[in-house]
Amino acid sequence: MPLLDALFNRPKNLTNTQREFWDTNGYLILKRCIKPAVIDRYQRELDELWENRASDDNPLVIDFWEGPLSGKRMFFKDAPDDSRKYIHKLNDLHFESQACRDLCLNPTLQMLLIHCWAGHP
Repeated sequence: MPLLDALFNRPKNLTNTQREFWDTNGYLILKRCIKPAVIDRYQRELDELWENRASDDNPLVIDFWEGPLSGKRMFFKDAPDDSRKYIHKLNDLHFESQACRDLCLNPTLQMLLIHCWAGHP
């Protein structure tokens, strides 16, 4: 019974406390899970995307969750200069950003998510 094995015999790469926290809260704080160089590269690429967002061929869409644009969705290229300071989400960033893909597909992070979800996503 693979499903029962997956549910009851999770790999032991997370502590019981971490698994309980995940099951209760739906998230984990994983300090030092991702190498700083990977995060720095992602941050630099985000800075570059913000700097060059007005490009006509920019396909990204942004959703705002606070501030004067709260609840609004627009093309990223149309986002006002000061809008970065508000909580937002760049949709489908992984299609445009290698650094984002590298972060999302990080092997350590994948392994831990497999343990949280009791199987491959």
